[in-house]
Amino acid sequence: FDTKFHHFYLEGNGSKIAIYIDGTNKAEADYTGSFPQSDKDMRIGYHLDASMDEIRMRKKSGFPGLPTARYNAEEGTWLLYQFDNQSTTQITDNSGLNNHGTVNGTAAYEDDVYASGGGGGGGTQGINLTVASNETLTNETILAGLVAPGQDPNYWANRSWDHSLGDYTFPGSYTFLIPRNDLVDGTNYHLIVFADLNNDYLLDDATEHKGTSMPFSISAGIGNAGTINLNAPGGGGGGGTQVQLQAQIKIQKDYESGNLHLWVNKEGEDPMSGQSVWGEIINDVNPPYDELKTFTIDGLSTGNRFYLVGHFDANSDNVLEHLEPSGVSELFDIPPGGPVNLKIQDQIYTDSVEVVIKSIAPYIGRGDLWLALYENEDTNPINALPAIPDNPIFS
Repeated sequence: FDTKFHHFYLEGNGSKIAIYIDGTNKAEADYTGSFPQSDKDMRIGYHLDASMDEIRMRKKSGFPGLPTARYNAEEGTWLLYQFDNQSTTQITDNSGLNNHGTVNGTAAYEDDVYASGGGGGGGTQGINLTVASNETLTNETILAGLVAPGQDPNYWANRSWDHSLGDYTFPGSYTFLIPRNDLVDGTNYHLIVFADLNNDYLLDDATEHKGTSMPFSISAGIGNAGTINLNAPGGGGGGGTQVQLQAQIKIQKDYESGNLHLWVNKEGEDPMSGQSVWGEIINDVNPPYDELKTFTIDGLSTGNRFYLVGHFDANSDNVLEHLEPSGVSELFDIPPGGPVNLKIQDQIYTDSVEVVIKSIAPYIGRGDLWLALYENEDTNPINALPAIPDNPIFS
């Protein structure tokens, strides 16, 4: 190991004994017994060349995920050492059961990994995300897993590690930081998030609500996965129908080469809130581009309507910015009735604009009054955008 913080979790559930390190099940073996009860002393940290932040023992199994805050003395906690008193002789048990410990040797203390108020241990490194849903879920455990570049982000089995965000009720929206100090900088990461309704730590596409983030980057150990919508079963990956979707994709403007991000949303969802059903990235697209593509998509439920969303990552940084070229297809049924049309273009402002003309220079003869728009601070008449409207506003 190194000098970074690591989390160890050991459990026996009546059939197996397992050890988790930093949220990953590293080893397990069959074990049908139970841990013995004893009044004899237990040595913790013997021959360990490291610091210990918190130690908790519970009379329950079920890996709760990596901590995001200091532990609490929840029901079933038999021992909770947090070293708050920084005594040189005694370790106070915060479980309320008075299983206090004795310091053997010389004690040296340092700062907590997690602040007393919770959250963000070890600084701001980690992945920021928001989980939202309009579905009805009551106090369900929400799990998140990181999918590395090159892996299909629609499948829980492809995660590099996972993390329990806690128990939440929806409809609603919640913001999190998953603290990690082992993130590798790069692009095209995804988070897959689901409601673990049967508490087995496995995603069941047929019964459990899930969502997948849009691709995001990690830089300096920090990532932002954006908003992830939890959608009812049938919105993706394994349930519903497999379809062949044909799409005529057009990018007419001569942009620099970049990556084209595609995903499918269900009718009524915000197309820019994140990939909800399926997604694919076409790398090194060199506009102008006009191609008929065929995609195989699993999990689209009959009776629902969907649309294809495209976003052209003009600078290929895998950060999908609001002003970059994008587009949304017409709605299609399952099965699709034919190819859908997806036009990728600059974002166009479609709201009204109020213009107040305060004065006109005197002694100018009769004529037409036109308005023109310019990009940025360029006022060269030859670079004006098309007149709005395309005729004089006064004559």
